[in-house]
Amino acid sequence: MDSTKAADACIERIVTREWNLFQKVNNVGGRADCQDSPKTFAIMRKSQFASWPEDALASYEEDLRQAEAEGRNPLAEKYGYMMRRTHPEEYRRIADQLPEISREKDELVRAIVDINVAWEGECDARYPHVRSTGRPLRTAQDTACATSFETYLEGELLTYSENTLCCLHRHVLAAKERGENLAEKNLDDMVRAYGYSSARALEDERAGK
Repeated sequence: MDSTKAADACIERIVTREWNLFQKVNNVGGRADCQDSPKTFAIMRKSQFASWPEDALASYEEDLRQAEAEGRNPLAEKYGYMMRRTHPEEYRRIADQLPEISREKDELVRAIVDINVAWEGECDARYPHVRSTGRPLRTAQDTACATSFETYLEGELLTYSENTLCCLHRHVLAAKERGENLAEKNLDDMVRAYGYSSARALEDERAGK
């Protein structure tokens, strides 16, 4: 199996495993609509993983296996970690139920988040019509009804192992040095899954060009 096929197979396994874990997440107020949308879930997750290097994919797949072996659900933990920013008082009440965050992990997460937030900001500026219904960008924009990209990404990354975070940190640093915006690549992959040739084509259509 060549490297591309191996990566695609790994992504398929990861997304299947994540979807099964997502079905077990208990939301306040009952089951969320997105838990009944496997196609949308698959598109969103696959577009994210499409730009990951093989070492990060393999490490994250192992993270998921290990979590399940320990009886943990990292997709549920992600929402718990988000509460550090959105609901700090509630977070303090559940913090001891979540895996402890080491200083090293917190620093890696912050470094990866900062680069991605800058990339997302560039995409917001380049594709205002496409991004008009997306998440707010910064934690300072969090509300009871909307979680920012920054807070969401931080919550997810905190569920990854330090090894996976190190793989991703190297990856985003290399992309930044090349002048490549991985958020734009993610967006292109996502809109192609919905039948558009590129994010630019969708932006021009929505702008009436």
